Amino acid sequence: MIKPYVEYTASAVLLNPFGYEFPFDTLGGGATTNKDSTQVLTVKTKLVLAKGRIVMLFKNSHVSCYCDYKDDEEYKVLTSFVEVMMDFIMYRTSINYNIISGCRGTPSEVEKLDEIDGVSFNLLKILRTRHKENKNTYSLGYTENKAIVRIKKNSIDAFLNIANGDLLLAIHYYLKGCQTREYFLFEFYKSAESIKNYFGKEKEMAERLRPHGFVRNSYGRLRQYCNDQRKPVSIGRHAPKRGASLHIVNIKRLFEDPGSEKVFRESALSCRNTIDSFLCHLLA
Repeated sequence: MIKPYVEYTASAVLLNPFGYEFPFDTLGGGATTNKDSTQVLTVKTKLVLAKGRIVMLFKNSHVSCYCDYKDDEEYKVLTSFVEVMMDFIMYRTSINYNIISGCRGTPSEVEKLDEIDGVSFNLLKILRTRHKENKNTYSLGYTENKAIVRIKKNSIDAFLNIANGDLLLAIHYYLKGCQTREYFLFEFYKSAESIKNYFGKEKEMAERLRPHGFVRNSYGRLRQYCNDQRKPVSIGRHAPKRGASLHIVNIKRLFEDPGSEKVFRESALSCRNTIDSFLCHLLA
């Protein structure tokens, strides 16, 4: 029988290159009877994972996790699986989930619910438009569109089956970069580098991952942002060469300043391309 483990709640949307934001009622009372179900983050959804040993109940901004374990050793394994699954969900959705408490629902209540084959996350996608007013200033406009990110149950189970330490470390660094805007470039570089280290050399990585969508020019752009001392960015890994023209990345106005937004978007997409192609490589 499943036992309560922990409850997560969505506290914010991570920095992301897609323009994702929360829907209107996400941080409200969590009701799922809204006529427009896309106004909440998730409707009530039950996923049964890991051959029935883990149950996740999604309800608006909350995720309650239950495990079926017999002893302390199984408890450690299954709860570590839950943490791996939550990192995968955060990576796929750009939603920042944090542990808040033990599960509030009882196992008997959860077991009565029907199992679903996937969960849908209802987000807003913000499209920023810029109009140049003069040399240094821009006026900003915003357009909101609905975006649905769906994760199927079998994709979570497949990830759990193939995820090795290198993939988990790469996702960890990526998520950390999306949580700490001052150091996002460092963390994205470490994420991609952990995958490169799995293969030994960049050339080997490129050859092995190219059939799975790896774009080496994109990876090179991330490496350049981090390491170039002749055309450096202000948040790079090295001090600029004497006399070099420094490109300032405005951390406080990361998505308002076009040059700063470009550095974030290109480095984030490069990092994700490396992770996604590595994931496909492991699944193949």
